[in-house]
Amino acid sequence: MISSFQLFGFILWLLFLLKPRDAEVYFDRERKIVYSWRHGRVGAAYFDKMGLIENQSGINLVLQFENKKQKGYRPMAIVGIDTGKLAFHTEADTTYPLAQILAFMDHGKSAVITGPSFRRKPAKLFWRIDRKPDNFEQRVNAALEAEGDLVHHYQTRRPKGHAI
Repeated sequence: MISSFQLFGFILWLLFLLKPRDAEVYFDRERKIVYSWRHGRVGAAYFDKMGLIENQSGINLVLQFENKKQKGYRPMAIVGIDTGKLAFHTEADTTYPLAQILAFMDHGKSAVITGPSFRRKPAKLFWRIDRKPDNFEQRVNAALEAEGDLVHHYQTRRPKGHAI
C-alpha cells in the first residue's frame, strides 16, 4: 500500500517536471484567426471555421494542427479556455466565458476588458512552459491553408484531443 502511494507520488512529480504547461490560445482579430501550439505542433483556424465544444473539461477549441511528423494536418481539440474549475464543468460554468470569447471575436477587447489591461494568472501546476516552435508564422499560414471544411469534420467525426 505504501509503495503504491510512493509510486503515484513519483508519477505526479515526473508529470510536473516533464510535461510543459500548454501554450496560451491567441485570437488575432486583424487576421480573424485563432492559433496556438502544443508539444511543438502548430494549430490554427479562421474564426468562422474553428470549432467550439463545451464539455466537462471546459471549453475546447478545434483547430487544424500539424500531425506528429509535420507532413499533414488534422483537426485536434485542445482545452483552450479555463473556466475556473478543475473538471466536471456544467453549461452554467461555460456560458459566461463563451460569451466573452464571442464578444471579443466580434467587437474587440473593449467589449470584454473594462480596465486599462487584463492578464490572467497562468496555472502553476507545471514547471516548464511549452516553447514557441521555430518558423511559427509560416507554420500558422500553412495550417490555415490546409484547413478544408473543419466545421463539417468536427461535427461528423470525433476530433483527436482532450476529453471529448
